[in-house]
Order: sequence, then C-alpha cells, then structure tokens
Amino acid sequence: MFPLLLSLLAQPALAVDTTTATATPYLAAAQAEDGHEVSPSWLPNGSHLAYRLDRPDGSSCAKMVSVDGSAPGPVQTVVLPGGAFAAGLTCRVESIGWHPDGILILSASNQGGPTRLYITQPGGEDTAASSELLSIEQAPGQLVSPATARSAGHVVAFIARTGQSADVYAWTPGSDLPTQVTHTAAVEEAVAVNATGDRIAFVSATFDQGEHLLLYDLELAGDETSDADEGSKKKKKKKKKASEEASEEVVRIAGASERARIRLTGDVARPTWAGGDVLFFMEWEERWQMRRLTSELSSETVFDDLELPQNAPPAVTADGQWAAWTRQNSDAVYFGNRDRSKLIEVHTGLEGLTDPALVRLDARTLAAFSAYGEGGSFRGLYIMDVTAALGE
Repeated sequence: MFPLLLSLLAQPALAVDTTTATATPYLAAAQAEDGHEVSPSWLPNGSHLAYRLDRPDGSSCAKMVSVDGSAPGPVQTVVLPGGAFAAGLTCRVESIGWHPDGILILSASNQGGPTRLYITQPGGEDTAASSELLSIEQAPGQLVSPATARSAGHVVAFIARTGQSADVYAWTPGSDLPTQVTHTAAVEEAVAVNATGDRIAFVSATFDQGEHLLLYDLELAGDETSDADEGSKKKKKKKKKASEEASEEVVRIAGASERARIRLTGDVARPTWAGGDVLFFMEWEERWQMRRLTSELSSETVFDDLELPQNAPPAVTADGQWAAWTRQNSDAVYFGNRDRSKLIEVHTGLEGLTDPALVRLDARTLAAFSAYGEGGSFRGLYIMDVTAALGE
C-alpha cells in the first residue's frame, strides 16, 4: 500500500514532443433556440452525437444529431413521458450516454418529478419519444450516472440515491430487478463500466475517510445454447465471466465482489475505462489532473493543469491511445498519447472550449466539444477532424 500511495502522489514527466497544429471545426448542430450546447457524447460507432441543451431559465433537454464526419444531420429533441413536453421547458437533464446498440440513456427529471433513467433511439423525426428504463417499483429513488460498456451491451450500471444513501446498482436486459452492488454509508458517485461489461469503477466518499476509487468484479450468469445434432438443445444456465466467449441470449448478474480500494488525496471525479486502465480526474494543489490507474493497480498522473468538464469523464479513444482536454482561456484542444511522449495543441480559433469527446470513425479521429463561435452569446457544439494533427 505504501508504494501505491507514493505512486498516487508522484508528479508526471513532461511530454518530450510538444507540437502545435491548427484544424477547422464545424458546427455539429444548427442551433434553433437560445441555450448552451454542452456535454457531447458519441455513439461508439461514431454515427451519432448526443448532447445537452442548457437554457437560461435552468431547464435543459437532450438532443441527438447524426454525423457523417463532414456535415451535421437532422437534430432530434428527446421527449420525456409524463406530461406536456414539446420544447423541453420542464425538463432537467443530468447526464447522457450511449448503449453500444444505438440506444441513448439519459438521467433526467420532468415537471419537478424524480430523476430517472430514460432510453430512446435516433430516428427521422424532429422529436424522439423516450421511456423509463426501470420503473419506480424496480428501482426506487433518484437514478443518476448511467453507464454501459463500449462494446458489450449486457450491463447498465447507475447510482440510486435514496434518503441519505447513494449506492451502485447494475442491471442487465431481461432481468426483473437490478442488483445492488454496494450497501454502505458512503456516497457512491460516477460509476463506469469496462469494455467487456464484467468490471465497474466508481468513487466512494465518506466524511471521515475521504475519497476512494473502487473497482468491483461482476460475476455474470448467462443462458448458453448448443447447436449439436442439427438442432438446439434446451438452454442451460452456466456461470461465467463476461469476458469469456459465449452465445448467450440473456445475461444476469450472479454476484459482485470488491477487487480493489485505492485511497486518494484530493477531490476525485468521473472515472472511465480505457482498455484495462481507469482514467479519472483529481484535484491536486488547486489544479485538476487526469490520472490513470493501471491494470496492475499502480496510479500515475497522466496530464496536468486541465479544465474540469461540466459533467463528462475524461475524453479518451476506445483503445486508450489518445486523451483530450481543454484549458481555461485557450482556443486549443489538447491531446496526449498513452505513454505521454506527445503533447499536441490543436488550435481552433474559437473561445471558451470545454467538454471534449473523442471517437474513431472510418480510420479518422474526431473530437467534439462545446465553444463560443464568433460573436455568439451561447456555446455551440463543434466537431473537428484531428487525424492529421495527431499524425495518424
């Protein structure tokens, strides 16, 4: 534990190859109403981008736009059930994210009601109807921080706030009830699911013990089919890890166990998985850093002196090779590679950059972010092809 603590406190080595580039961003969506377009989130295949529109009156709504890498498509407004809702005036969206099967999951409240999880899919209409992922009987309380794997779609994790507690839950499609992963007096925050859906990471905070980064293993039970003798035999339940290959139709959570608990000094926020590593934000000496917890449970500072996004985790490519961030009073998006040997400033000519998000699309690397355009009073959503800038 002592060497691990030292690694948590270690400062990063500076990138040895620092270069500057320029790229031309374009608007990802035609802004039809006053408000800030923030918190972009890519569908893992890069075909769609979701974001939040924050209005001056405090309301917000989720929107989706199709993306082909060069021009925006039609914009859809997500409509919540439970009342008159046309322009999103009674809605408040906390966070948004994509299920790899093309389903948008958002945490939102409507008309002063509780914050719940809603799902919808992109389509050709101006609005997209949504429905609750889980009913109040299945999962009571305020449901926030929905998370899924980038590739395996069988686990949805979230935080349920009930009374004074906030615990982690995990649910698989086909299961009646979610599995309660934690039962503690601590406040759990910002859960993330790894690529194969068999491990989660989250922040746990208590008043007297500070903040910890926790890793949990999920044991999954699936129904596996066999096609011997020209026909399918009866399905038979068999316990297995999600990372093992199987032809299951229904996967359920058979158990959850703590894998690691790492004590951290300072404010910790928003873990995300990048390959086998966990990236997260941490405040150190009044500056925000991006840190990495490796698969060997060693921790290190990856990049320093960055701006904390509004509510998004670290922006990273699916393979973990590139991360992106912004800094205050800069017109650039900053990119760093996995081994910190390259630090690239890509200047945009825009102001107030925040909330970067990365995706790979057709051998290209695209960055989405929120920024003020020329003479604009509200932030718009922009997309920038940074493939050449990164030397790819």
